[in-house]
Amino acid sequence: MDVTRDNFRKVLPEIEETINRCVFMAIDGEFTGLSSGLEEALSPFDTPAEYYHKTKANSMDFLFIQFGLVAFMYNKEDKKYTNRAYNFYMFPKPMSRQAPDCRFMCQTSSIDFLASHGFDFNKLFRQGIPYLNKRDETAMRTKLEEVREKRKSFSVDRNNSFVECPPEHRDEVKNAVNLIVDFLSTKQGGQELVLPQTTAFIRKLVYQEIHKRYSTDEMHVETKNGVMVVKHPLTEEQKAEEEKKKMEEEEASIDDAVGFSTVIKLISQSRKLIVGHNMLLDLCHMIHRFCEPLPDSYLEFKEILHSVFPYILDTKFMCATRPLCDKVPSSVLSHLLTTVSEPPFTLLTVEPEGEHAYSRLDQKEHEAGFDAYITGTIAIALSNYLARHKKNKSDMKLPSADAPHLKDVINRLFMMKVSDCFIDLERDDPEPKRDAVFHVTFPEQWKLTDLSNLFSPYGGVYVSWINSRSAYCSLSDKSQALKVLNSLAPAAPAGVTVRSYYAHHNLLQASSPATGSRRKLSAELTIKRPSVDPIPEEVEDKGTPVGTHLKRKRKLSENKNDTKKIFETAVASESKNTTGAHKKLKLFEESLDWG
Repeated sequence: MDVTRDNFRKVLPEIEETINRCVFMAIDGEFTGLSSGLEEALSPFDTPAEYYHKTKANSMDFLFIQFGLVAFMYNKEDKKYTNRAYNFYMFPKPMSRQAPDCRFMCQTSSIDFLASHGFDFNKLFRQGIPYLNKRDETAMRTKLEEVREKRKSFSVDRNNSFVECPPEHRDEVKNAVNLIVDFLSTKQGGQELVLPQTTAFIRKLVYQEIHKRYSTDEMHVETKNGVMVVKHPLTEEQKAEEEKKKMEEEEASIDDAVGFSTVIKLISQSRKLIVGHNMLLDLCHMIHRFCEPLPDSYLEFKEILHSVFPYILDTKFMCATRPLCDKVPSSVLSHLLTTVSEPPFTLLTVEPEGEHAYSRLDQKEHEAGFDAYITGTIAIALSNYLARHKKNKSDMKLPSADAPHLKDVINRLFMMKVSDCFIDLERDDPEPKRDAVFHVTFPEQWKLTDLSNLFSPYGGVYVSWINSRSAYCSLSDKSQALKVLNSLAPAAPAGVTVRSYYAHHNLLQASSPATGSRRKLSAELTIKRPSVDPIPEEVEDKGTPVGTHLKRKRKLSENKNDTKKIFETAVASESKNTTGAHKKLKLFEESLDWG
């Protein structure tokens, strides 16, 4: 169901009850943009820390405008799976003068994409649910306390900021004061005088004039929605009741401003498993918009994310690991749904609960709630397959935080474009093995053909451009890495430098300022050689055509005593000629998706 500002408070208790009884939740988000392009673009050779810093710099100025939440339940007696879905429209409208009035960026391609898929922007801007992160909520509450303190001391220091009434406002102020004097002289309790709406400056002039004539024991004056309201003197009991009512209204206004962030708090407090597809960007926005601004430190980000959402399952990461990577030709969400609908997978029936649910027959692709539903359905199929593969005898095959067959994929996040590493929220990230990757600088007029020719004696090369004068070059034939270091690097043409990936990162660290946050950032971006053989294993070539993805197993050291299988990923065989390089680049770009 669609949840907007109009029905949010009414539906919130039901949402809380649904979160508390579900086995897991699937999420998805829609944004006003994905990447500003103002900072350095993501690279296949980023470390997790570099990837995080680029994502933070490029994406956090966009708005999180739609959030899909689908809860999946399991009835043990009936052995029946059900789902309940919510599609939230979110817009940070300032709900009071104390609430922040934020600015945001939008990307025309993203707006056009959403519009082409039927996104209701009128509903977003008119009925979007506001939200605050913890910092803004605290600031709003601090401002409210200041207002309350001023209200308490108003009778004592009301004349300390006297303003001379300008001639052009004297008639208006005089008329307002006369109305108040006439009203108070009637001595009729229980009635109130509502003055005509005017500016805050005029109200201040009227306030100071009437307080020359009357004390707070002789009248009661307040402002409601920019309008002055005058009442006869209140008893002490009435004053206390009025103050209590006003404070309740003020608290309600803060609750309204906090808005959707309440849902994120409920999800966090439940400590249930959260499932998403390629969900790093969603999680960054969830922390930044609804919890606290993203920190500069990558390690601090990992700690915050893991404490707020202790159990996370990324279906994109699942599909990049064995045994699933051998069964999934494409992990694009729509392609993945088709894959898990056929053997060896089993797409279980998940019945809707009332009207608050989706079914696979719905045609609502790229609506956050529907994409979350599809993601959850796919997660069930993948989890079911892994349970059978690992011979888990439990009746329930739903993903859950304590599912033993998911322990190798929970709390690990996929990084788009990066095929040899991932983000691990429970331990140190694996060190990528990049002995056959080189950082190359060259004249600005160089093209792809020049780089291909430079490395042609050593086999094909994949080029990842950094800018017009530098790039990362990865050898297809990993066994040629030492030859490049020993022959090409010392004898590079004039204007060209060739350094190993590790030497380049060490140079970056050495050139970074050794003070403050830059020292901390430099340390986070440092990368070490993995404690494995200096030359990677050869790629298993089964005669597939140029550009077709091949699977190979990498072993990376996660720590001194714990070496595990990770991320058996697709590596493309390279052509030594320019045409083959273009084919490889095109296939690689086509494989990239944000879904």
